[in-house]
Amino acid sequence: MSWSDSFSQNYVDPAHLAEAEQQIEVFTGIVSAACQEKCIPHKYHDGDLHKGEQKCVDRCVAKYMSIQTLVGQSMKHLVPNQHEQQQ
Repeated sequence: MSWSDSFSQNYVDPAHLAEAEQQIEVFTGIVSAACQEKCIPHKYHDGDLHKGEQKCVDRCVAKYMSIQTLVGQSMKHLVPNQHEQQQ
């Protein structure tokens, strides 16, 4: 089996890839804005985050990521035969 055979089996539709990239950009924007609003004061004097701000941002992003994972798992259960229909 050559290296090109493995790539042909894992073909990704460019339209689906573009849609996934757009969804990631939207999700990243939402998380970034929400966590920045919650964790970083509007008037700041330092160019770097303080330890408390860093922890707040880490926790905020982790919460969004865990919720995204739960939603993804729930959505997977709603459409159990999607993979079989595509083949």
